[in-house]
Amino acid sequence: MTKEKDLLRRVRKQIRIKSTASIPCSPYRDWLYADEPMKSAVVKRSVVVGGHKTSISLEDAFWDHLREIANEQGWTLSKLIAEIDGSRQYSNLSSAIRVFILEHFRAKANFREQPLLPDQLRAERKSN
Repeated sequence: MTKEKDLLRRVRKQIRIKSTASIPCSPYRDWLYADEPMKSAVVKRSVVVGGHKTSISLEDAFWDHLREIANEQGWTLSKLIAEIDGSRQYSNLSSAIRVFILEHFRAKANFREQPLLPDQLRAERKSN
């Protein structure tokens, strides 16, 4: 038995955690909690959007990232949500916010360098 497994076994015994090994786990979870179901606390908050008070339900992580993006832009949370609300087409506001956050961080990750398409790669090789 490895040291990690032995430590995990002892910790579980001390805090009496039931094993849920049959539940698939995310590769991004801490090894101590790897075989426990992931919990997501949905938090409902009231926000003024376009002069009207509305309730939005999002997981805590999304609220944190939404605030982070608003601060980067120098906007209030309400202004950012109003912008997202104004640009959405079909989905509900909570889904539109989640997609916006995903696209924001995806764009940040891709900002470094876009991969070349096969035709662009061939053209670059011929020019060198």
